[in-house]
Amino acid sequence: MASSFKRSFFGYDPVSVVNELSFIDQEFAQKREELRRGLEIQVQQKELLQAKVEKLRQELAPKLALRDDISSRLFTTHLKGTEKVITAIKGMKQKESSLNHKISERKKELIRLHNVTGKMSNEFLATATRYGSILSWGKEEGETNAKG
Repeated sequence: MASSFKRSFFGYDPVSVVNELSFIDQEFAQKREELRRGLEIQVQQKELLQAKVEKLRQELAPKLALRDDISSRLFTTHLKGTEKVITAIKGMKQKESSLNHKISERKKELIRLHNVTGKMSNEFLATATRYGSILSWGKEEGETNAKG
């Protein structure tokens, strides 16, 4: 703000300086009052907003508590379900291992049985062959005895 004071014989004109300072003081007082009113309005708006926030906080508190309760219950239920699934998988693996062991034992038993029946079959064939040889030998002798 540029000020131009009137000059007098001894320097600046005191009335002009006083008038200018008075004018500056009035402008300063006006600006200060505007700022005070603006600050007052902003303080009121801040208090209103704080009241609204508190009201919303109170309205949301039961909903947030319910949400937290539901989340907690869902999480707990999920954990219990997961535990059951893991337990079932472990049980299934144990049963599978047990069944594999039983199958292995049955296969060994089947192989042993197959070997035994194979031996028995070979022995039956050998016996039948010997028996057949003895019979055919006896017939040949009997025929010669009968002929003779």
